[in-house]
Amino acid sequence: MKKGRVPGIYKTWAECEAQVKGFADAIFKGFRTRADAKKFLAQEIAGRPHSATRAEQKKLQVSHRDLELGKGFEERDAISRFARNDDEGRNDDADRVIIYTDGSSVGNPGAGGYAAVMLYGGHRKEARGGFRLTTNNRMEMMAALVGLGLLKRHCAVTIYTDSKYLRDAMMNGWVKRWMKNGWRTRADTPVANMDLWLQLWDHAQKHNVKFEWVRGHAGNAENERCDQLATQMAARDDLPPDAGYENGLTGEPG
Repeated sequence: MKKGRVPGIYKTWAECEAQVKGFADAIFKGFRTRADAKKFLAQEIAGRPHSATRAEQKKLQVSHRDLELGKGFEERDAISRFARNDDEGRNDDADRVIIYTDGSSVGNPGAGGYAAVMLYGGHRKEARGGFRLTTNNRMEMMAALVGLGLLKRHCAVTIYTDSKYLRDAMMNGWVKRWMKNGWRTRADTPVANMDLWLQLWDHAQKHNVKFEWVRGHAGNAENERCDQLATQMAARDDLPPDAGYENGLTGEPG
């Protein structure tokens, strides 16, 4: 499936239908072999421009519901007991949204969870979810995706992550270079987690986004809260599949 809620390769029509039913301008096709299906999908992605047009951005808009996070996803407004009366848990810049994110996996690959905490003025929102089989890097990326999905309008936003993989790719031009090179690395190998990078990049273009690295497990209250939520989600036994990972759309293991 080239265009739908989660583009990818699906083994059954029921799985594919769940991703395209009700999705405007969905593009999908059946193939006899996985190799042919992967070639079909790669051609679509490699042909994408560096930045999506406004119409494309609208079609590619990622929300936590569009991502079909299933039973593993939860969102709630909260005044958390982890929000302290110090600089770590406050957003004193009324014009900038602060989002803390973290991902976790039990084994790599293994069951995984992700979480985001959004702070804006005096408001706070938490979101979390997970997948039954995934990787730690994918969970770090999903945390950022879901954090951005909490935003209802164009925002200036800072995302704090303890993943240098995520921060460097978004801030140091890696994603732009991968798109230009048809989602190949400098070593001419497939870019790991291409499916999520494409969604994350397109979603980030809607906002003024800055990614900042924060050291994990170093006493930052909101990072610790995200870690706790992500770890709790990874331990659940009712998590949905990570379609991108299980269908082999990630390039190299992430």
